[in-house]
Amino acid sequence: MRKTDAHALTALGVAVALALIPLLSIALKKDKAPLYVDDIIAIIDLGHYADTSKALLTGYNYYLLEKYAATHGIDISISLAGKEGSGLDSLRAGTADIVVEPFIDTLKRDSVLTSIPVDSMSVWLMSHQGRINDVNRWLDLYHNSEGFESTRSKFLHTYSPSRSRRRPCLSPYDSLIRAHADSIGWDWKMLAAIIYQESRFHIEVTSRRGAAGLMQMMPETAKRFGVVDALDPDSNIGAGAAYLKFLEKKFRNYGDNRTEHYKYILAAYNAGEGRILDCIKYAGLKGADVSYWQNIVNLIPEMSDPEAEFIDSLRFGTFKGKETIRYVESVIDIYNNFCRICPDQAPIQP
Repeated sequence: MRKTDAHALTALGVAVALALIPLLSIALKKDKAPLYVDDIIAIIDLGHYADTSKALLTGYNYYLLEKYAATHGIDISISLAGKEGSGLDSLRAGTADIVVEPFIDTLKRDSVLTSIPVDSMSVWLMSHQGRINDVNRWLDLYHNSEGFESTRSKFLHTYSPSRSRRRPCLSPYDSLIRAHADSIGWDWKMLAAIIYQESRFHIEVTSRRGAAGLMQMMPETAKRFGVVDALDPDSNIGAGAAYLKFLEKKFRNYGDNRTEHYKYILAAYNAGEGRILDCIKYAGLKGADVSYWQNIVNLIPEMSDPEAEFIDSLRFGTFKGKETIRYVESVIDIYNNFCRICPDQAPIQP
């Protein structure tokens, strides 16, 4: 071979190699997409699976999304899908990074990527290959981790306090409940009983009047006691505990003992402090001993009558009160069942 021909072949080889570099780079990226480390906007859109009779699926995915973000040291904003539109629409529009949807094998999701199943009922949807690869790796590690089965069971295996046998925990939020109960000097199982009565431990519950989250606080009350995000269990329980402490001080002069004091606080949490102060005032005007909640209960039926004696002297007027009476009884009953399930505290009398 002539020297000139050899030089020509060498030059051609270099040119070909240079041309192949971008293609090789693309192939490598496809094989191992880059890790996405940007902050995340996530939407939980579980539709009918958010019903309170189901497992704590929204709370479970909220927990996992926060855990995923914490693992990578990034911030995450998590919200529920609105009544109009869907999480999938937000994902396709580029206003969401991860969307949680029900796991339905036959559902076709064009132009989006689906994670491996988070559990038997939900998956995470994304638009970027790098993110989906990283999420799948993380979920696979989580599914094989030591605490996986225990954590999953707390969220997905629901129970009835009235029928449950002894168990090591009451909810996935026991550690938060204990911490916030300790901060106000309460028995943590009483705080847990209130949460169970209000939301059955479902973070996504919203009432027709707008009360939201685990402790079902009305927006104005939640804001007053520091809720930044009603969906966030820590924020919601913390604000609820702060409100209970406020009510405890408000009604410190009522209740002959700790049990009776609890009942006044529970009644005020349900009906509002103004209504219960009206009840106390009415009972006092009628000559009843307000040291005992039952004496209030006995007079509440009279307060539904607009012609009743002294009714015009009350700030909020008539009061039916049946819901509040049932509420106090129910929370006390749940509390006593929780003491039976986790027997480290003596029950109190209804």
